[in-house]
Amino acid sequence: ACRFCPLVNQADRGKPWQGMRWLALLALLGALPLGRAGLYCNNTAGEVCYLQIGGVYRADCEHVYTTNVVAMVNAVNALNGGRGFGVKAGFAADEYYFRLNFTSMTFPNTEDGFETVGRAKAESLFAWLDYVVGMGSQCSDSDPEIQKLATIAEGLSKIIITTRGPQRMFSTPPVKPHFFSIHLNSDEYPRESLQQYELRGMKSAAVVFEDSGNYFFEGVGERAAQIVEESKTMRLVGKSQVRIRSGEEPDIAMLNASVKAAIDERADVLVLALRTPVFQQVFPLLKEAQEVHVFKAVWAVNVPWGNNCGGVGVDCAHIMGASQIATEQTAVYKDDLIGLTFPELQESEYWPMGDEASGSVSSAGAFSWDAAATVSVFVQAVQRVFRFRPLPSGSPGAFLADATNYEAVRVYLREGTLVGNTFAGPTLFSPLGQNAGRLPTTMQQSEQGAPALIFPSAFAAAPFVFPTPGSVTCPLNFFRNYTFTKCPLCAHDCQSCAEGMQWLFSEVCGCSPGYYTPNNVIGELCQPCPTGGKCEGGLVLPYPEDGWWGVPGSDKFVECLESRCSGGRNFSCYDGFDLNMCDGVSQTYYSFGSRLRTKCPETYADQVSVHSLLIVVVFATFLILNFVLANNFDAIDLLLTSLQRLAIVSNFRLRWPQELFGLLVVFEIVLLDADLAKPDCTLSWSFGWSYWTQKSVLLLLWLSRVLPLAIGAWRVKRRHKVPWRVALFTEGEHASHLFNRAVAGTIEVIMMMYPTLVKNILDVFMCRELPGGRTYLVVDSNYECWTPQHHSVVAVSCLLVPLVVLGFPAFIGLVLHRAQKSQRLHNDTNLQRYGLLYQRYEPHTLWWEVWRTVQMGLLVAVQVFIWDTPLVQANVALLLFLVGLASHYYMQPYESRILDNLESGAYFVSCLWTLAGIDFFSKDFTERDSLLSLCIFGIIFYCLCAFLLAYLDVRGKIEAKVATSKLSAAAEKLREIRRKSVGSAHRLSVAGSETAEDSAASLPIHSQSSARSDHHPNTSSRGVIAGIKRRLVHEEGEKDEFTIEELHNTLKGSYLGRWARNTEVDMDLYCQLRAIDQSLKDVVSDQSPTSQFSVLPEADFFRRLDGAFPGLTEWLCDAGEGEVGRLQEVLGSLLRANAQ
Repeated sequence: ACRFCPLVNQADRGKPWQGMRWLALLALLGALPLGRAGLYCNNTAGEVCYLQIGGVYRADCEHVYTTNVVAMVNAVNALNGGRGFGVKAGFAADEYYFRLNFTSMTFPNTEDGFETVGRAKAESLFAWLDYVVGMGSQCSDSDPEIQKLATIAEGLSKIIITTRGPQRMFSTPPVKPHFFSIHLNSDEYPRESLQQYELRGMKSAAVVFEDSGNYFFEGVGERAAQIVEESKTMRLVGKSQVRIRSGEEPDIAMLNASVKAAIDERADVLVLALRTPVFQQVFPLLKEAQEVHVFKAVWAVNVPWGNNCGGVGVDCAHIMGASQIATEQTAVYKDDLIGLTFPELQESEYWPMGDEASGSVSSAGAFSWDAAATVSVFVQAVQRVFRFRPLPSGSPGAFLADATNYEAVRVYLREGTLVGNTFAGPTLFSPLGQNAGRLPTTMQQSEQGAPALIFPSAFAAAPFVFPTPGSVTCPLNFFRNYTFTKCPLCAHDCQSCAEGMQWLFSEVCGCSPGYYTPNNVIGELCQPCPTGGKCEGGLVLPYPEDGWWGVPGSDKFVECLESRCSGGRNFSCYDGFDLNMCDGVSQTYYSFGSRLRTKCPETYADQVSVHSLLIVVVFATFLILNFVLANNFDAIDLLLTSLQRLAIVSNFRLRWPQELFGLLVVFEIVLLDADLAKPDCTLSWSFGWSYWTQKSVLLLLWLSRVLPLAIGAWRVKRRHKVPWRVALFTEGEHASHLFNRAVAGTIEVIMMMYPTLVKNILDVFMCRELPGGRTYLVVDSNYECWTPQHHSVVAVSCLLVPLVVLGFPAFIGLVLHRAQKSQRLHNDTNLQRYGLLYQRYEPHTLWWEVWRTVQMGLLVAVQVFIWDTPLVQANVALLLFLVGLASHYYMQPYESRILDNLESGAYFVSCLWTLAGIDFFSKDFTERDSLLSLCIFGIIFYCLCAFLLAYLDVRGKIEAKVATSKLSAAAEKLREIRRKSVGSAHRLSVAGSETAEDSAASLPIHSQSSARSDHHPNTSSRGVIAGIKRRLVHEEGEKDEFTIEELHNTLKGSYLGRWARNTEVDMDLYCQLRAIDQSLKDVVSDQSPTSQFSVLPEADFFRRLDGAFPGLTEWLCDAGEGEVGRLQEVLGSLLRANAQ
């Protein structure tokens, strides 16, 4: 039925006994050379001669060889009228014709199938064959078996040609001279593409290939890396292997890491030598990385496989690869032996038709040209060797049995001479035995899903697309949008970079300067640089500007106090500052005030000495200013109060210039803050230390006032053997109870420390979250909130808020209200305890100290609670100062005009200082230096004026004290004279006829201690005269035990001073008031709301004056100018007598 079937021996396809019969026959032929020679005959005699070819194949791929080899055998045997191919040794020699006989055997596709079955078959079959058609690439993962078959053929000196291309097959020792391959060296597949990439300017490449024992994948990967390394312009940025073993899952993690490393390196070229299932895992990685990096070229061995990139299809578009040959080439390459191309052979009558019943093989899927080409190259080699080499005359049909002739064929194949054209094109062999007749065929996958031939150019079916469309750069400040791309390397859309973005580098939009990406991801929309941060653009995270603080990795920044945070990429602080918000002190520095830092001494002893000296100096300065000066001189007290206001405003976060820091420390001294001189060199100071130390300072100040009194009481108790009650409440040499003085001292200490105490108490409630997510106190950015330590100070502050912050103003207000309502302001007890609260004020503003305390508390509250908005803070403080200035200007609360002017100036300077701070806070303010000079000059000028006014006040106070002291001594003498005088009927009505000495002797004297005058400082000599008169207008023995000093203390001395000046206006007013009093005294009681005594303090003054000297006011209203002048002379003589 088949014309050529008798010529093909398929030994394994018959029954078992038939196979055994063929093996026995073949063994016999191999053992009997003479018998073999007898089978060959002279072609001229008309007898057929055969060359025996065949091979042993794995059962799963044997059909490829039987199909293709049989087709070639049929075509060859049909040459020359069915006589086969001819061999002619020269023009004169006879031509001999030979036909081919193909025998194939198989072994099971099992782990030991070759060793148990295949080896014996190969050894038996190869022994009598003239040529072995080797197994090859059609049998996957068959490299070990191919090597073993080649070793068997080499042992029998038989030429074997395989269809396998890795160089390692032929270079692995020992070298097999009879071993050849019709395939090109597959290791060289990437060379053409890599050379093209290099010519087009590619600079870097990464290679990823299998570690599986497969010679093909490993050979391609190793040679690709070697080609890149040998390049003069490209560099290898990655070379990695993916472990793949039979029975194990591929190492996909290693694959992912390798591809991502190539992406991170921004490699221009990626070379892949992986089997298809693993190769498919690369595409999700390429797709995911599109926004970051797209390779300009990708090369993979899979592109030619299956005509659709091994089944990957369109995802593989624009990837390049290489193979032995392309369809376009097989249609052109014509075999010189049979004169047909491979497609023509497939369509010819020689191609075996399927006949499953007879055991023949169907052609479906068996189109491997290479197996057929091996037959042709061997036959053409034989023809070429024996063109000029005569065949043996005795037995020309057995010419290959001659070892010399056979060796001549092998040497010819090995010497690199062109053998001829086959289905593989021009065919010649390298010294290693591999086909080197042409270059591998390079292909590139199209977006239609099929590969297109691009090299060699003569066969190109499509242009070389380079670089990959997905890597093409967009115009300036446009970015690549891959949303609608069909594949990882396909063309993209170019869209304009979003607002705040520009080209980060040549292919990707990144952030412009002044913008940043919160997650540091390329392609993410950029956000404006956060306040206080500096953004360089690109992928650089923001870092703090000078004067701002933050933590690395956070995009939140907080403004520091002046000259603390230097910012920058290192998130650093200026020298001396450290920790959160640069609010702490460096280990080798100590602080003086809130802004100054100084290096610590080197030795511990020096550190202790420095801190001790600072603490003593600061504490002593505060005591002198407050207890010595401010306690005795009201002008100094007002000056210190104004400096406290300035100190509080200076602690607002208003970006004060560094040139003012020294002045700000002076302001802070008057607050006596425990943080003023912290022992940072020897202790790790924190808010906890500050909080409790501040309470200790208050206790020390209180003890400094109370302890001397307690010691005095102890001495009285010990000396006079009296109980503590008597010792404390008995008047001493200064005519004041020790207990009363202790109360006054306590109030005095709290008044001085009130601003600092309020701030220290309220600070514990103000926390804020810093960059990094943790919460700290505003006043100390290193003291964490809501910890056990913080809970303890919060609990204490919750008790102190109603007791001190709110309680102290309420307490002094209540004391003044009750005393005034009960008309006990002039009472000795009230004067001694609370006189410092009201004695320097006019009668209508006795409550002014309460208003001043509330103002100071509100100013501190503004500092504490509005800390995060300095401008609002400053404006609220400015409003407080303006309200204080307006109220002061309207009320004129002080008895002394000097104090009124001094307080007005203090409010005015506070307003100007706050306005200056607002200007310093503004970054747009351009007159900084001028304003700085103005501030310094203004503060100095104010202080000079304040000191001048204070000097005047202090001088008057000193003069009053000296005069009072002298007059007290004189009063004692005059009082003694008064006792010795005859009667007490002498009055001022007859003063004109007395001498100065007689007048002095007749005046009633009530001795009072000079300590009384401490509660009412007078600022002129007229105040001294008023003090004298207080001692003259009293007569012992009266029923109403009332002293003019008490009257003066009640009325603050205002009207008595006016009476002393004896102005005409005052005298007229006084006389009118007396007339009204006389007309109403019978119908209106003193307690009536309409009584002149209740409504007008002037009337009350005259009432009390009449009580002390009956008839005096009547005489004054009726007396003439001469009589009044005479009275003033009497008073003058009294002064002279006292001076003597």
